[in-house]
Amino acid sequence: MTPSGTYRDFPAERLRYLYESVRLGTMRAASDFLDMAPSSISRQITALEKEIGIELIEKNRHRVLLTPAGERLIEYYRDRLAQQEALVTDLDDLKGLRTGHLRIAVGTGLMRVVIARAVAEYTARLPGVRIDVVSAPSRAVISMVRDDMAHFGVVMDAPTDPRVWSRSSFPEPNYLIVAPHHSLASASEVDIRDLVNQPLILPEGGFRIRDVLSEFEATHGLFLDTRITASSVQFIADVTSASTVATIMPLGCVSDYVEAGRLLALPISNPELNTGRVNIVTRVGRRLSWGRNKNRSRRHAKVERSANTRIDL
Repeated sequence: MTPSGTYRDFPAERLRYLYESVRLGTMRAASDFLDMAPSSISRQITALEKEIGIELIEKNRHRVLLTPAGERLIEYYRDRLAQQEALVTDLDDLKGLRTGHLRIAVGTGLMRVVIARAVAEYTARLPGVRIDVVSAPSRAVISMVRDDMAHFGVVMDAPTDPRVWSRSSFPEPNYLIVAPHHSLASASEVDIRDLVNQPLILPEGGFRIRDVLSEFEATHGLFLDTRITASSVQFIADVTSASTVATIMPLGCVSDYVEAGRLLALPISNPELNTGRVNIVTRVGRRLSWGRNKNRSRRHAKVERSANTRIDL
């Protein structure tokens, strides 16, 4: 492919066509999103390749997959979008405004109450900032942060991705969660191996706790009695508080139930269940300045562990 342009000036609109095709998976999906014909998307990407002089996507594939050159160009485009967004926000700050749009991706069921309280406090402090909170499995959270579909993510034990880094983290061990009338309610701590005959309700696959428990079962050659699985942490908490089944999860997921006395959180003695950490993650190179306070020089999310367990956005 012969270059017919220059590397110093990439057409923004054509870069956007490539970016949306990659983000959405296909040129047809990008055409629907951008309200234009798929053939137009294809022509624009081909024109971009000719201008740069190198192939950007792998040919003859149903889904849009980038070549190494395409990946580098998309990284450049994402950085440019992030820099533009940060500049607009900085200019708003100079004018004394507090506006913007913050997108947060949170691991499914993770720290349900803590996140809700932090968002409520942030909204009260900066009413001009619109906040979208998306709940998804940890791997999906990492993908959204990496692809700039979320400004930052909150995940348990962040999966390794060279394009995403943890800005801060704190330990979040798992507990055995039971109702006050449960037979184990008076225990000072429990060993997972003693739960073999205890009926459990657990989150469905995709939750980090299921991976941890599966690894524990395989290592110790035992099988837990998982009677019920559910995708809703609140449903799991409701069933646990009203029955004799128990569940295993971080305290932050059900802290409101524990504070109300509807559930008890019993420490687990097995080290394998107590090594988890909650990570606040962002894409490498992204600046965070939404709703920045003039007296606040730190640009990233700060996590504080206190008696009330608080996330300060």
